Amino acid sequence: MKIMIYGINFEPELTGAGKFTGELARHLARQHEVSVVCAPPYYPNWVIDPNYGRNRYSVEREKNFIIHRCPIWVRRRMGFTARILHLLSFSISSFPIVLYNFLFRRPNVVLAIVPTFVSFPGVVVLSRAFGIPSWLHIQDLELDAMLGLQNNASGWCKFALWTESNFMKLASARSSISKAMCQKVEYKSGRCHLFPNGVDLKHFSPQFEDLEATRKRFELQAQDHVVLYSGNIGLKQGLDLLPALAEKVAQKSHTIFVIIGDGIYLPELKKEIEQRNLENVVFFPLQPYAQLPAILSMANLHLILQKVEVSDLVLPSKLTAILSIGGTALITCPEESEMGSMISENPGVAIRLNPGDVTGLEDAIVEDAHRKKLEMNAAARAYAEQHLDCEVIHQSFSEALQGLCR
Repeated sequence: MKIMIYGINFEPELTGAGKFTGELARHLARQHEVSVVCAPPYYPNWVIDPNYGRNRYSVEREKNFIIHRCPIWVRRRMGFTARILHLLSFSISSFPIVLYNFLFRRPNVVLAIVPTFVSFPGVVVLSRAFGIPSWLHIQDLELDAMLGLQNNASGWCKFALWTESNFMKLASARSSISKAMCQKVEYKSGRCHLFPNGVDLKHFSPQFEDLEATRKRFELQAQDHVVLYSGNIGLKQGLDLLPALAEKVAQKSHTIFVIIGDGIYLPELKKEIEQRNLENVVFFPLQPYAQLPAILSMANLHLILQKVEVSDLVLPSKLTAILSIGGTALITCPEESEMGSMISENPGVAIRLNPGDVTGLEDAIVEDAHRKKLEMNAAARAYAEQHLDCEVIHQSFSEALQGLCR
């Protein structure tokens, strides 16, 4: 079977939706011919990788699949209008490559990954015109999230949501990564299948025995109480709480906040940390994929600070890896949200607090700092083994795509 995958991000060893798209593509390529249409690497630092030309197309070939990279316009600071232009630039530049695939490669099925909502309508319309089934997989309800963060309910925004909903209905099938997101997609456009983001359980295995050596690389002591945030540093991550939280915790415990990653909010976050003269917050760039299990295992606690406006519109990609290595995550989310339900139904898997609850976060961190030993969270690892095995999830996805072509 020939599969065309269309998605703006395709970075199997980085972070975000592109990571899961890349892992799924590689699994599908074991059994099928796969063609990927995507942008050059730019996420999460919002700068195009210098190994790729800013305004040129490129092709990469791997066993059983080919990757077409299409130009995209990017800048570090992205307001709502700039983001639309950013997405639109990929939609325009990728159209000739998509058309080429339809005319000459003739895929049996098209898998369109959302984000981005600006680009998928063209792919869905072409699929119908050529009589090729299309599967829409929603990693991120980005339009709802953008409007929620800006509290923007203008007529133009309502029109954008209406347009998105109607184009979703044109897809042959739809899926998303959580029950809550599936419910929202079903409200917009009809039946939605559930395919959660999985994790490589063999790669992301607990590595607590290397604690001291790993911490030395980050100039940390074995006895330090470490709270880690690793991933995209953007507006949706709720990291605006961090400066006040770190300031309060510094007065009650010897806790080091380690921030690993990049994103549009990083300069502002660093500036506020410096203005407060906080010495218990340190920053590092994104780390090599091979080293992530050991790096995640070195933390006593992991921060996942979501804003209430986007709590069920996106799911943090970092959570699957944290659970798989047996880490303990501090998650801010409403009790009735997808993550809130997961925590309440699986005691010990993580610690939930209400969004914006700095005092609750402070208490949880200080309490954890008084424990003597860092240990694997057995409940978290068990949950990952039971629900997040990427091999099982990807194979189910492959079978579903084949079923669509029958």
